Amino acid sequence: MAQIDNMSRPNDDDEDDDEDDEDDEEQQMQIKDETETNLINLRRTIYLTIMSSVDFEEAGHKLLKIKLEPGQEMELNIMLLECCSQERTYLRYYGLLGQRFCMLNRVYQENFDKFDFPKLIFG
Repeated sequence: MAQIDNMSRPNDDDEDDDEDDEDDEEQQMQIKDETETNLINLRRTIYLTIMSSVDFEEAGHKLLKIKLEPGQEMELNIMLLECCSQERTYLRYYGLLGQRFCMLNRVYQENFDKFDFPKLIFG
């Protein structure tokens, strides 16, 4: 009887090793999010911050608290222009906010320079 028990134990260890290997492979696989939920949440946060602020200085402070990863600065520029384009008339609020960010970091100024405004305005 002791011989049978010893024979079954090594097989159990082999099965445990196989399960551990499968778990390691699953942990190494990374799921790519193609729905861009992080980008959508960032844009929502920027939009709500811009729209809920009393003046451009408050909006600037709140937007600076949002930790943007390198490369995400363009989203702030895009949202600022989209918010401005939704208004029936021009509001200095958006211009002053854009100016403030351009003065704070040259990246924002370079991003505004990249825009093709006629294409943006006329479709």
